[in-house]
Amino acid sequence: MSVHLDKHDVHLIHLEAGCDALTTADKHHVKRPQSAASRGKIHTMWWLLYYVIGILPLVASSQPQPQPQTEAIPVSLPDAFPSPAIDCHTHQHHRDHTHTHTRSPGLVSCVFPLGPIGAAQCARAIVGTAVGDVLGGSVPGFVDVARGLCGCFPAEARAERGRVCESAYCCMSTLICGSGFLVERCAHLANALPGITAPRPSALPPSTQSADLFLTDLTGSVPATIPADIVEREGLTYYVLIRLLMNFYASPCSGGGVGALPEPPIPGWRTVHFIRLIETPEWDDSGLRETPFVQVVAKEDGSELLLLVRGTVTLTEARLETYRRQVAFLDIIHGATSHRQADECGLWGGCKAVPLIREGYGAILRAVFPSIRRIVDSYASTAERVIVAGFSLGASVASYIALGLAMATSPSHERHTADNSHRIDLVAVSPVRAFNQPFADLMTEKVNPRTLVYEADPIPQWACKTAVGCRANQPPPQTDTMGTVEYVDFPGRVEIRRGDLGEPNEMGGSLHAWPAHMCAYICWAVRRFAADDGVDWCLLRGRGHTGGGMRVGVDESEGEGEGSICPYSVERLPLLV
Repeated sequence: MSVHLDKHDVHLIHLEAGCDALTTADKHHVKRPQSAASRGKIHTMWWLLYYVIGILPLVASSQPQPQPQTEAIPVSLPDAFPSPAIDCHTHQHHRDHTHTHTRSPGLVSCVFPLGPIGAAQCARAIVGTAVGDVLGGSVPGFVDVARGLCGCFPAEARAERGRVCESAYCCMSTLICGSGFLVERCAHLANALPGITAPRPSALPPSTQSADLFLTDLTGSVPATIPADIVEREGLTYYVLIRLLMNFYASPCSGGGVGALPEPPIPGWRTVHFIRLIETPEWDDSGLRETPFVQVVAKEDGSELLLLVRGTVTLTEARLETYRRQVAFLDIIHGATSHRQADECGLWGGCKAVPLIREGYGAILRAVFPSIRRIVDSYASTAERVIVAGFSLGASVASYIALGLAMATSPSHERHTADNSHRIDLVAVSPVRAFNQPFADLMTEKVNPRTLVYEADPIPQWACKTAVGCRANQPPPQTDTMGTVEYVDFPGRVEIRRGDLGEPNEMGGSLHAWPAHMCAYICWAVRRFAADDGVDWCLLRGRGHTGGGMRVGVDESEGEGEGSICPYSVERLPLLV
């Protein structure tokens, strides 16, 4: 509006000058004096013309913006999900599927399929990791469980891969079912979540006309850890992106869906597209079948694009994490329909020079990347920069999208041949390890990545660096190799320590997994870079607190401390039973 108002002022100045000039010129051509009535008519006409010209820009600016386009894309799951569905009502974890539970088993009991010796080995690994944390001055927690399991599973795979895959699948199912907010139907969340989950605008200064998502360009020279001075300069961008990602994460089950998202998402930008995923529900025919997965936001002048990729919402997406075998990344972005390249170079033990990614997440990339590339290409004449931001599962898929866009113009599978005119930035918040070293090397060369990881967040640790190539609870094929696959950390890490969250905060509790994953990042970003935002999610739900559900239009002032309550501190994650 202010731009139009400025133009209005220019019209006014030019119009008044024109009136004076015309009046002066007319004096030389007038043969007789005009009557007062004639002069009045002339002035009336000029004021009418001034009004019409001056008001047109204001009228134009008040016209509604075009509605975002939406497309829904089915996800072709790896094979047909050969394992039993993740059913949190009758959670099955024994191989013969004869024993059922009314709730998830504890994490420790998930090592029982390994047998007495294997279970004891894993228990020692978990305890040893926790003791190491204590001696190092850290608080032990679920991060230690994840690290311990990652240490023992590959070793146990030498004896029995099937048992390892069964145990790993049990652990992931327990983690998912214990969350309390990953559901099959939105109705299951009714009156379940405390605090404030409604999408809300970022707390930017009121005078902001167009938000600048500043990131230092480190493409080609990205360090393993981002220096503190760069983090400080980029902090407001992290805050804005985390707020947008949390808004988008809540949208599938918030009142109004994506219609409840703030529009514009940030000043000077507007949503232009939504990509929705069509999935097969795990166990409920009326479950979540179609949910928004990618939100595409464009700067008003078309010079920048922002792609937001949400985290895990459905049980189907959660089970995709259990597909740990690897597929060829370049085959997917170049449109190959098979895993030929990965298979030819020895999927279960070789292929060191080829970028490989997770099979489960690759299924999502295969579904959405053609549409994303088409959307980005439509801005080829104006866009100078594309920012891809994702959370959790979405952070891993965002890394695929970012490198895919950087490599999209490459005519072959060879490295160093892509030359994309867009600068590609990536902000990955709490990503799951999702690729091998050749992928990481290529991403460091072609993309400008930032990876935000909180030290007490166990989710990034559940994706082991050395993993058994399971497909859900099914083992990899019997070959001459160990059947293990290698994953590496994301480059460009922004390390967030417990002390960085300020006080009070409860995001580092030793017996809590999900709050540290879901709420610690917005807690850190608000307290450090956006103190005016009244919703920071830094505290766990208090005792006796009744759930507030997916609350829409609730202001934090309506309840004392509501804005500080982590809505996702509703986990029921048992350790032993």
